[in-house]
Amino acid sequence: MIEMQGDMTNVGLISESAKEFAVFMIDSKGYIANWNGSILRLLKYDEGEFVGHAVTEFFPDEATKKTLSSLLLSSGGDGMTEFEGVCLRKGNARFRAAINLWKLTDESGAERGIFVVLHDLSGPQMIEQQMKDSERQLRSLASRLQEVREEERTKIARELHDEFGQMLTALHMDLSLLQRMVSKIVTDPVGRVSVFGKINSISELVEKTIRSARRIITELRPAVLDELGLLTAIQWQALEFENRTGIRCRITRLQHDVELKQSASTAVFRILQEALTNVAKHSEATSVTISLQVVDGNMVVEIADDGKGMAEDKKKDPTSTGILGIRERVIALNGEFKIKSVGGKGTTLTISIPYPDQGGEHRPV
Repeated sequence: MIEMQGDMTNVGLISESAKEFAVFMIDSKGYIANWNGSILRLLKYDEGEFVGHAVTEFFPDEATKKTLSSLLLSSGGDGMTEFEGVCLRKGNARFRAAINLWKLTDESGAERGIFVVLHDLSGPQMIEQQMKDSERQLRSLASRLQEVREEERTKIARELHDEFGQMLTALHMDLSLLQRMVSKIVTDPVGRVSVFGKINSISELVEKTIRSARRIITELRPAVLDELGLLTAIQWQALEFENRTGIRCRITRLQHDVELKQSASTAVFRILQEALTNVAKHSEATSVTISLQVVDGNMVVEIADDGKGMAEDKKKDPTSTGILGIRERVIALNGEFKIKSVGGKGTTLTISIPYPDQGGEHRPV
């Protein structure tokens, strides 16, 4: 027990220099009787808004109020009561604080009130928590934006297929019909050849447009992913990549009993696409290998090329949107990824995702 002798205004001299600590005294009825300067800095109240008020006004949570009331009502007792609680700054701003309470007595042993020391915990701890909360919110937003993006891509691909694709097909059929009609109506050989040439030119342009439309539709949302699943989509993508770029693409292992949620399948497929795009653009590789398997409760996907390798500073380059996109998708799946690269010997991208769970509460990587 702390023994206080003489005038209680001496409390105001305690811890004046410690801005993160605040000291005040509660009288036997629970009203604030005295303070030090730090209490005003910490709680932001003017003196008249603080002194003479019930202490419970500044501790809004019930647990803190209960502890204070219990100490006020108890008789005698030695030692200190220490706990964490929620305090109230001016403007109803709440913050966490370490609270230390002592019973005060005078020379005769009569109780004079309670001595309180607050230690503000809302500094580095609060900033750290706010940063974690902000990062969690950003990850959640990024994940949602990816979902919305995929939904829009699927919608656009469907509309292109159902409307634009059908119109182009109908136009191509009409040109074929027109060509047959011209062969019957136009008797002049020179005129017929001229008209046929024009129709054939238009027909070739329509065919090119149809192929371009199909390619765009496939890039927006490959039908094979929705209809046949991730594993078949990976096989299709490897073949399509090899045909388009001339870079040999082999699948060394593809575990066929893997089952993922649709959102996770889409994310893994997009990661593969982005990785292969990076290989085609930057690696100067002649071959690339892909593997997918479950190892120790994680689904592990590995994409490796035999190209020139990646400079170390490029791995964390904020302008490298491909790597950033992969990173965000992996984090959204609660997973991890790493890049291993050796100059002249290629680059290996490895992603690891909890299996069978995919996604959920984000964790930093």
